[in-house]
Amino acid sequence: MKITLKRVWALLLFIPFLFSCATYNNNINGYFNSVLNSNYDVAQTELNNNKLLHKKRNRLLYYVEQGKLYHLKKQYDSSNLYLNVADNLIENRELNIGNLILSNLSSPMAADYKQEDYEIFMVHYYKALNYLQLGNLEEAVVEARRIGLSNSFQKDKFSADSKKYTQDVFSLILQGFLYEANNEINNAFISYRNAVDLYLNSNGSFYGTIIPEQLKTDLLRTGNQMGFYDLVDIYKNKLNFSNTIDTTSKSELIIFFESGIAPIKQEQNFVLTSGGGGSFFLTDAWGIRQNINFNGLVGNDKLSSIRTLRVAMPIYQMNTQHQQPNNIVVNSQTYSTSVIENMNELATNLLRERWLKELTNAAIRQITKKAVEKGSEAATKSVAENNTKDTNKDGTKKTEEQKKKDKEKNEAIAETVGFVVNMFNAATEKADTRGWQTLPAFISYVRVPLQQGQNTISFEINGIQKTISINSKKGMQFYNFISWK
Repeated sequence: MKITLKRVWALLLFIPFLFSCATYNNNINGYFNSVLNSNYDVAQTELNNNKLLHKKRNRLLYYVEQGKLYHLKKQYDSSNLYLNVADNLIENRELNIGNLILSNLSSPMAADYKQEDYEIFMVHYYKALNYLQLGNLEEAVVEARRIGLSNSFQKDKFSADSKKYTQDVFSLILQGFLYEANNEINNAFISYRNAVDLYLNSNGSFYGTIIPEQLKTDLLRTGNQMGFYDLVDIYKNKLNFSNTIDTTSKSELIIFFESGIAPIKQEQNFVLTSGGGGSFFLTDAWGIRQNINFNGLVGNDKLSSIRTLRVAMPIYQMNTQHQQPNNIVVNSQTYSTSVIENMNELATNLLRERWLKELTNAAIRQITKKAVEKGSEAATKSVAENNTKDTNKDGTKKTEEQKKKDKEKNEAIAETVGFVVNMFNAATEKADTRGWQTLPAFISYVRVPLQQGQNTISFEINGIQKTISINSKKGMQFYNFISWK
């Protein structure tokens, strides 16, 4: 019987590999490709028919994807209908113990999706643009205030001197624009100053972007408008700024250029090797040895028989490697754009910052599964032994040979149950590869003055040429252009 079990075991060990490699992106590939090909109506059908996205655990992803899709279709009311639901889900989400248990017993993919930190700021971005396109500046300013709350929440996750992702510089610049559009110059100055301080505290670079000259100008200009002359002088020195501070035009246009595809999570398997005493180590995706000590988390007796652990971890795959510098021509005057969001750098570095935490959770998940497997095997063996009688059906006592066969049979039953649990554990070992798939790789911006009447604006982004005509209005107007290349 043992020989048969071993043969079955060897054969079925291949089963998990037949269905464990599919990532979240593979499962929504039809929808995703339709979006990239700008077939938005087809994408809508694909999204509505995707069973995975309709599961309760993925509803946040469903809402943000619907919100972005309606934004692409320029149906701004419908876009915000879904993005507001997503926003509420994020804001009101509480710690779910059931999710933690489910994640440890199967896979984090089985738990409710928890957004990446930067995704909440992208929700605010698209909501604000939608409101602006609808002519609802009041609601757009509400998003500016919510950007402030989200940044405060993000900051509270870390210590005061942390160099991690404590605030989002792109959202702070957007917040300044929204306040300025509403003539809240003091609030705009604070937003610009917070953005500049983030850059300065990061040596002038923030997750792959460098401080834009336009941001320097906006900070110093709004500071002058508020009469903060001492602060203006301080920041002039800090920024080594010697240019003339532009005054605000009566009519201005801010264009955001979204280009490329944000990195997508893929799954990569790692092997943790025992270092003894409850300690495991591996060389991570960046070539750095990571040590994990499980003392205090699980008993050493549970670890003594485990020499290696296979864990599945998310790894980002780059889709758009580089952002080409862009120029924009407005009424024959040329302006340069500035990158203010580099999702390649942001996403990959945030994953790296929490790598050890992810790795620890993945390893604990494996140890938990191993404990369940061994426990199921032991419990099954105990039940089988308790149900095994010492006598035959005719009442005679069993011989030693019969008892030996009973023992082997009980062990085989227990081994089979352990095998089934092992197969389940192996099949459900997946990294959480979910994410908001239709975000751009880069966001650039430019702020330009408009002449009275019609303004002709031409630009080229990643080989795509476009000319638009904008009628000037008093104050600020906003426009975003999206290219998937």
